[in-house]
Order: sequence, then structure tokens, then C-alpha cells
Amino acid sequence: LDYAILREGTRLTIGRCELEITCVGKPCYDACLLQQDGTTCPLPKSCAFAHVLSGGVIHKNDELKLNGDLLQETSR
Repeated sequence: LDYAILREGTRLTIGRCELEITCVGKPCYDACLLQQDGTTCPLPKSCAFAHVLSGGVIHKNDELKLNGDLLQETSR
């Protein structure tokens, strides 16, 4: 999933589960070993948090929809 396309309020449907993105990215913390080594930490750009609107079990190869539109296989 390309995190660059996610925004607060984005709705993801995975199989029968529905999620609403509440936050994209997370600040790296001072004690991060990656940051101390000078390596780029993935947290600021490669994570997202969501509120579960409709729960269930997510299976490998479930359809992934972004705001109701099916994402292409290459976007997963």
C-alpha cells in the first residue's frame, strides 16, 4: 500500500472490514537506533493508524478498496 495516497478520513475496505485512517506517519523518537545511526526511519512516512468501523478477519488476497474504489494489484 502506498502510504502517500492516504489522508486522515480516508476509508479502506479490506474484504468485509472497513477502516477510517486517523493518522498517517508518526514522528521518530530520540532513542530510535535507526536515527542514531543516521539511517532514515520509516515511521514518519510508512505507517498509518485507523479506527475500525467494521471488524472481521482479513485474508491474504482480499480486495482492497480506497474510498470505495478498488486498488490495482500493483498498489497493494
